[in-house]
Amino acid sequence: MAANVTHVIDQLRPGGAQHILLALARSEPQAKVCALHGPGTNDEMVAQFPRVEVLARRKYALAVILSGLVRMILRDRAAVLFNAHLETSTLLLCLLRRIVRFRLVVTIHASQGQWPRWFRWVFRRVIFLADHVIVESQGVLEEARRLGLSEAKLTLIPIGTMRPPAKIEDMTKDIRREFGIPANAPIFLSVARMVPGKGHMHLVRAMPGVKGAVAVLVGDGPEKVRLQEEVRILGLEGRVFFAGVRTDLENFYPAAVAFVMPCLDESMGVVIYDALSCNLPVVAFASGSIGEIVTDGVNGYLLPPDTNALAAALRRVLSQETPFRFLAPENYSASAMVDRHNALYLDLSRRWLGPHPSGIHA
Repeated sequence: MAANVTHVIDQLRPGGAQHILLALARSEPQAKVCALHGPGTNDEMVAQFPRVEVLARRKYALAVILSGLVRMILRDRAAVLFNAHLETSTLLLCLLRRIVRFRLVVTIHASQGQWPRWFRWVFRRVIFLADHVIVESQGVLEEARRLGLSEAKLTLIPIGTMRPPAKIEDMTKDIRREFGIPANAPIFLSVARMVPGKGHMHLVRAMPGVKGAVAVLVGDGPEKVRLQEEVRILGLEGRVFFAGVRTDLENFYPAAVAFVMPCLDESMGVVIYDALSCNLPVVAFASGSIGEIVTDGVNGYLLPPDTNALAAALRRVLSQETPFRFLAPENYSASAMVDRHNALYLDLSRRWLGPHPSGIHA
């Protein structure tokens, strides 16, 4: 028996929450995915989901989004669990939960420090309207407890990667040739959306202290222009490369000597699981939940948020002084995450979706 789940997310684009949602949607025969709006939605990614609907093509078409959500809830509420992902979906479904009776699960994909400022205030007031809350790290679990959410409403399910371990023989493109990187230059890889909290600027500013190596930054975002200007100021053209958004990461992980994650607050990091499954050491700031995945001196280095410390750690990687050790790839897989989600959905369905009151709250 499988639970009927409709996942509601703000938009579908390459990202950690979307990666997790794709794993869940592919594993649940009855699961549907509803994206609120189209801007930022990636058509190639949408096509990967078995059952998906996009409510509006414009981000701020609130009337269209709300009417679509209400129709969907009224139609399916007797037999469906609704699972909200990301900020707008969580806010709208929690508010609708005050008016229409339906069963709502909220997944928290980030720590409070990563949320938009407006959402921090709103979240603390609406999250108690959810029937159940899923968190993905111990750090976020502690945040939820401090908000006052009861243990009965909380479930911790660590994430994982769907990406099979990439090996040199799996590469279909030579990224050294694509970007003009010398054959003997070690590559430090970073994969993240380019926003200040991801810490790309620390990596760029660390590179002058790491002679002979290059950095490849995969991703895009509003911070990219500042990063490119900093590369120009530091004279790092030819040593820092901007790869843009890529779907062929199997060509990047095997080419690198380390994965760099200088985030100032990171609560999930699917790309860290990707890197570790490829036996790639992770050099990261000890922020958020990264320490739940990376062990200093074992499968990478954990550092204070400091550019000089980052440069020193990258030099240590090149010196090969640490014999890094990694778990088998299946330990970083999304399989356990998917199984635990499905078991939770089934348990909640059995408890909630028997005879269920319908209609509008009095």
